[in-house]
Amino acid sequence: MLRLAQTGSVKDRLAEAYLHHLNLLEPHQLPEAYRADFTRMRQAMQRERPLPKECPVRASIRKMSNEEASGYATLIVALFGAAARAAPVAQAPRAVPSAGFPPVSQRYAEG
Repeated sequence: MLRLAQTGSVKDRLAEAYLHHLNLLEPHQLPEAYRADFTRMRQAMQRERPLPKECPVRASIRKMSNEEASGYATLIVALFGAAARAAPVAQAPRAVPSAGFPPVSQRYAEG
């Protein structure tokens, strides 16, 4: 989901996030409060007929307004926040940062 926070148009970032991560999710895998919104988003991602060599998701996002695409990006962030809060907390060993990288930067550098 890091793709949503990177550079580029909101439509491009939304398409990448959806195609590479979200299209595999089923509503029952999400917190109940977000299932209806997620289902509506999935339907919106498949509503347009694609041009040659274009997938339905990219066609649907291309036809969205920037406001609609931003709304779906916001929904994705809220979904992952809710899922993270609902997940059991595991005690993982602390990683020792490598020389020259602060802990947060190292995490993204390894991703």
